[in-house]
Amino acid sequence: MHTKCCGCVVYIDTVKLKQSLIENAYGEYSFWIQHADGSNTQVIFIGDTIGAKNATGQDGYYFDISTSEVVVLGESVGGTPTDKVTNSGGIVSGEWTKFTITRDNSGLFTLYKNGNLLGSTFTDTTATTSNYICLSFGAGDLFSLGDKSGNYNFKKLITI
Repeated sequence: MHTKCCGCVVYIDTVKLKQSLIENAYGEYSFWIQHADGSNTQVIFIGDTIGAKNATGQDGYYFDISTSEVVVLGESVGGTPTDKVTNSGGIVSGEWTKFTITRDNSGLFTLYKNGNLLGSTFTDTTATTSNYICLSFGAGDLFSLGDKSGNYNFKKLITI
């Protein structure tokens, strides 16, 4: 796969997505990650502050792969993260993996890995708008921005 990737700390101002702040907080988020062994990968897919899940004042939701390859979907309120869905195993360091997170208009979150449900679901309606998508990677982690054919890219769809 010949892709354009980023491997550092990046944020996306969701205003650039040409959606309203409410539309930014609902829908489908799909992305490809190559997780490095022993690193910490984090995607704040709904955030009101530039920064990680524990950034001061961060209200939103996050996706995390820990240093021990545990996949987490969680909520951050005021910069205090709470893991909501946790799944151990199934992540192979150095391999590309597709993750999809959905949030419907009732606040139901669902996490998929390579098209298969990963863990349980949870419902939360604390954060109903989003200003940023923040990406934070450890050494060796890669987040695909897409290849020449338009595959392996980050997608944000409105599905409410």
